[in-house]
Amino acid sequence: MTEISVQELRTRTAEVVQSVRARAARYIITYRGKPVAQLVPLEEARFFRPGPFRAGEASLDQQEHAAHALAEIQAIRHKLSGWLADLTQSVVASHQEEG
Repeated sequence: MTEISVQELRTRTAEVVQSVRARAARYIITYRGKPVAQLVPLEEARFFRPGPFRAGEASLDQQEHAAHALAEIQAIRHKLSGWLADLTQSVVASHQEEG
C-alpha cells in the first residue's frame, strides 16, 4: 500500500481517487508521519455491502456489531443498577446505626 500524507492528499485528491477507482489502488494516509487512515476501493471496505449505496444504511456486519455492543451495554447497566441498590441499602443501614 502506498503512503500519502494528508497535505499531499489535499493537493492530489482527484488524482488519488481516480487511481483508487481505476486501478483499485490503496493508500495509507499519514499525519505527521504516522498512519491514521486507509483509502481503499469501496468493495474492499470492511463493512461494504454489495448493491446500491444508500446513506444511513448499515451493513449486516455493522448491524451485528451494534447488536453485540448494545447487549454488552445492557448487561453493564443491569450490573450497575444492582450495585446502586446495594450501595443505597448500605448507606441507609449506616445512617440507621448512627441515629
